[in-house]
Amino acid sequence: MSEDQFTKLFTYMERRFADLEFKLDAKADKVVVDRMLAALDHVLKRLESNEQERLVILHQLARHEQWIDQLAAGTGVSLAPG
Repeated sequence: MSEDQFTKLFTYMERRFADLEFKLDAKADKVVVDRMLAALDHVLKRLESNEQERLVILHQLARHEQWIDQLAAGTGVSLAPG
């Protein structure tokens, strides 16, 4: 193998290895990003679920307050804050 052929082969191999390393780096970054997006999605789903639960509890509290006011008015009991 002549020196010129060796240099061409060496240059070719260097380029190929550089391409492979770049692709592997990009793939690793993609895995990390995918993992972070999955974690973020999980957190957002839990936040949405918690928000919905709070809304249900608030509606339930409002209903209870109405019932308490109705009972107080119907029985003639005066309710005082405190």
